[in-house]
Amino acid sequence: MATVVRAIDLGFGNTKFITSSVDGKIECSHFPSLAVLAPGEKGVVDLVGKRKTVCVPVRGVWYEIGYDVEQAASAFKARPRHERYIETAEYMALTAGALRYMGCKTIDLLVVGLPVSEYLAKRKDLEKLLKKEPIPIGGGDAVTIKEVLVLAQPHGALFDYLRQHGEGTGIRETRNLVVDVGYRTFDWLTTEGLKVYANMSYSVSIGVSQVLGAIARKIGIENGMSELPDLDGIDRALRQRKSLAVYQKQYDLKKFQADIDAVADQAVGEMYTRIGKIYDIRNVVLVGGGASLYRRSVAKVFDRHKILEVADPLLANVRGFQCLGEQHARKKVGGPEPVAAPQGEASSAGGA
Repeated sequence: MATVVRAIDLGFGNTKFITSSVDGKIECSHFPSLAVLAPGEKGVVDLVGKRKTVCVPVRGVWYEIGYDVEQAASAFKARPRHERYIETAEYMALTAGALRYMGCKTIDLLVVGLPVSEYLAKRKDLEKLLKKEPIPIGGGDAVTIKEVLVLAQPHGALFDYLRQHGEGTGIRETRNLVVDVGYRTFDWLTTEGLKVYANMSYSVSIGVSQVLGAIARKIGIENGMSELPDLDGIDRALRQRKSLAVYQKQYDLKKFQADIDAVADQAVGEMYTRIGKIYDIRNVVLVGGGASLYRRSVAKVFDRHKILEVADPLLANVRGFQCLGEQHARKKVGGPEPVAAPQGEASSAGGA
């Protein structure tokens, strides 16, 4: 029987997961990282039809999650955005939802990620959390996970870049920097070839949510509020490059470019300080759902580098997780070495 390998990149903004991986073709999906309390397994019947969501149990409480989950939420959406995220019921609900959408009853190896700054402290805890017992996913079903591999999140993106662009990139032989702009955290990973430099890799809580908050405060003050509560609306308008309606007034979010840059500059400046020198970095790879918002700030610091990108940067980490997981599984059974084999696996920040 074939080994079942799957990956989840559970971020503060979106939950990304693998639905299929056959002959090198990886299929992904994602939904908002929002878990809404539900009255029971069937949730609440929508006024105009069934939402594209599922209900999953966590510690005796039901949560609704999925593609249309924002339709189930109230105006004020509770999103845990702190360093103990993996301990929350919401984290387990989102994980259970991703597992349910995958449709696998048993997973031989599940690959997941953590922000770089939390990797060393929480890797073992996350492994134990996900494989200590079958995870209920609703409908009387549960998923058994036999082995868990936890990676620093940008490590996946490095392998996804190599997968997309091939060996001609020189990734294996040179110093690389992966910049991953997430919802809560701004992560970076520095490597020599595929070996991670732990003391030049980290993350700070200056992600996209900080950008959204800065815009929300400005719009809110203009409208007699401390801040506009609809961060998701601002996020959606930025991603779709559309205006935002507030009290029948259309806000062109381009007018907030200086505010976006101010937040991004803080994150990139913190990274620059911690890395120290950049002249010997060959490849700078920019990924993550907020990559487009931080590109200007990254380009200002790395003005003598070409900023490299991948297709669908939101999904870069989870695709790389899947590649690393399949490679890990092949090694265990003595299969052939894959093209993108990792090196320096004992490295403390991003190895297996």
